[in-house]
Amino acid sequence: MLGIIVLPGLIIIILTALVQWMLSTQLTRLREKGMHRLDQRVQLIKDILSGMKVIKCFAWEDVFSERVGQVREEELKYARLTLMLSFAVQYAGVIIPVFATAVTFIVAIALMGRRLDPATIFGALALFNSFRIPLIKTPTTLVLLVEAKVSLDRIHKFITSPDLAARSNPPLGISGVSSSSCTATRLTGAFDTSVSHAIKMHKATFTWDVTHASSFSLNNIDLTIKRGDLVMIVGQVGSGKSSLLNAILGEMPNPSGSSSIDGQIAYCPQTPWIQNISARDNILFGSPFEETRYRKVIQACALDPDFEILPGMCDACDTFYHWHS
Repeated sequence: MLGIIVLPGLIIIILTALVQWMLSTQLTRLREKGMHRLDQRVQLIKDILSGMKVIKCFAWEDVFSERVGQVREEELKYARLTLMLSFAVQYAGVIIPVFATAVTFIVAIALMGRRLDPATIFGALALFNSFRIPLIKTPTTLVLLVEAKVSLDRIHKFITSPDLAARSNPPLGISGVSSSSCTATRLTGAFDTSVSHAIKMHKATFTWDVTHASSFSLNNIDLTIKRGDLVMIVGQVGSGKSSLLNAILGEMPNPSGSSSIDGQIAYCPQTPWIQNISARDNILFGSPFEETRYRKVIQACALDPDFEILPGMCDACDTFYHWHS
């Protein structure tokens, strides 16, 4: 009979299991923070790559390199803490059974004055060794469950994120619209001839992420564009010109205010789409070649300097134009 001599070891085993559970909870928080920093770094690199031309023109390489380094250092900090905590949780299962056995024998001999016979010693060793596998496997399982929970939470957040407001097709107008509502019209070919404007916004707020107050947003936009108007949006880099166009297209969430559009929209983004064909065919885009009109387009787009400095480029010849050029 082992009796109460195994009680100290069992207490250590139970306390170890509780500590492992607490550390696993802390692992969840660290993992979530680390994934948040990872998202920040990936988004930052994505923005840098998409705006590489602007960054090179303004010689902002060092600034953005430092910013990426800061975000990466934050990400590595949480990665180190996560690995250290995972190591402590997993290897506790290897060390604790041996420690519990030693404590049990010390207490039995030194404090209780018992003489341990071979049956008692091997019985205690067998008992504590039986906890070894659960103490090793349980932390590993907890770590995997933590990572699965973080991944499932991110998937759940994405799936349950609010959809863009569906564009209905009522008559245009903003009368009676409260600041907490969002109304807009469908981008169809038909339009109401009784309405003088093509685009109208009233106290409209647009934001890329409605869950974060720090996300870039356009607030209290009042905009009216009449039919036939030619409108240019001018502003500094990052002032929200592209965001306003995305808001008009309905690609930017509209948590408040109203936005109404009547008629069709054709949108050409600032990212060029270049085919792996000649420069002339890229410009003609399937249209028949008319030299007079073609040269007017070249002049209007200020492409003459480009044709002059690029080797092998000729605005009138059928020069092969690679996508990476």
